[in-house]
Amino acid sequence: LVETELQNEQTSQAQWAANSGAYQTRWTSPVPVGDVMLDGGFWVDGIWTLRHDGTGTAPAIRSEHSAIEYNGKMYVFGGYSGSYLATKNDVWEFNLSTFLWTQKTSGASVRAGHSAVIYNGKMYVFGGWNGSTRLNDVWEYDIAGDSWIQKHDGSGTAPTARYLHSAVIYNGKMYVHGGDDAGGTNATTWEYNLSSHTWIQKTSASIIRRRHSAVVYGDGMYIYAGHAATDVAANDLWKYDLINDSWVQKTSGGGTDKTEHKTIVWLGGMYVWGGNNGSTHTDTCYRYDFVIDSWTQKTSGGIARSRHTAIISSNAKMYIFGGNDTSVYMNTVYEDFLGYYPSGYIQTQVMDLGTVPTVDGLWRFEN
Repeated sequence: LVETELQNEQTSQAQWAANSGAYQTRWTSPVPVGDVMLDGGFWVDGIWTLRHDGTGTAPAIRSEHSAIEYNGKMYVFGGYSGSYLATKNDVWEFNLSTFLWTQKTSGASVRAGHSAVIYNGKMYVFGGWNGSTRLNDVWEYDIAGDSWIQKHDGSGTAPTARYLHSAVIYNGKMYVHGGDDAGGTNATTWEYNLSSHTWIQKTSASIIRRRHSAVVYGDGMYIYAGHAATDVAANDLWKYDLINDSWVQKTSGGGTDKTEHKTIVWLGGMYVWGGNNGSTHTDTCYRYDFVIDSWTQKTSGGIARSRHTAIISSNAKMYIFGGNDTSVYMNTVYEDFLGYYPSGYIQTQVMDLGTVPTVDGLWRFEN
């Protein structure tokens, strides 16, 4: 094996040595083409920084908005400020290098509790609540052209109008799960083809859920926590097999039961931050390991909140925007450094996996 140090940072030799040999030699999955990543004792997390205090040029305070990352920028859409009657349809771009906001072209109709995903340079918005009724239309925002177009009006074969659902992208299709429709909290799963702009209903889950979170890892969509019909928060985790159209329960965790949290994926793990356990807003962070189906607590930070958004940048930084605690709505941006991105090689050397690195840092092992 060839060992490449990527960043000379603060991972200690003591931390490395404390890990078992089996843990040191366990790889993330799926393995990147041409290399493997060591999944133990190498990355630093929990370095929290306030990147924008919300003053000056910035979006208004808001909750239940959406945010996606594209080409080093975060795009925020919609949400509401203090009341569901004050829903929005504005678009804001946050530069993750300069930490400056720029307002873009508003579009779609006002809404909160909707979903947004990014695919081929376009942001797709589905559903939500407009202050008086639920929605089930699909809108496309072209980031390069700064323009909007409706792709599906919600008629015909389509999910029921809903909000507080989840949506993810996989293989050119958007998968929507759960949410609140006219019948209450539901368990349905729908697939939206981003080429034909048509809907197909898939296998429903055995659990009904809203205000949950969803991420994709490998060929699975992972649904975590949220509210069931009883309005009781949960901390269970379910995997939907995107190939076989089937569900299986995974290990519950991530601290206390929660809802209105957010999750992102980085280096074989799902990071859960913030949320509400029914009585208390939190700033806690947990990591779920997809490979070994287990949970660990990470460093808390930022300001406790729920109904916020979270995105992950290409250089291993998670950005939290907006949300609210019991009575205060926010428009601040916090950054959490989760690890180190595999680039910027410093040196190469050969080393036995059972030894302790002589230089602190993050390491990549290549066949």
